[in-house]
Amino acid sequence: MRSAAGFTKGLHELGNGHYAYLQPDGSWGWSNSGLVTDAGQSLLVDTLFD
Repeated sequence: MRSAAGFTKGLHELGNGHYAYLQPDGSWGWSNSGLVTDAGQSLLVDTLFD
C-alpha cells in the first residue's frame, strides 16, 4: 500500500506564468485556485469555498 502524496500549502509557480494556490486542510473547506498570466493579462480559476 502506498502512502499519501506530500502536500505543501501556499502559492506554487508551475512555470510559464501558471500558478497554483493550495490551502491546507483543517479550515472551513478544501480550497485551491489557479492563476494564468501572459502578456499583461491574467485568468483566475477560483475554486475556493467554505
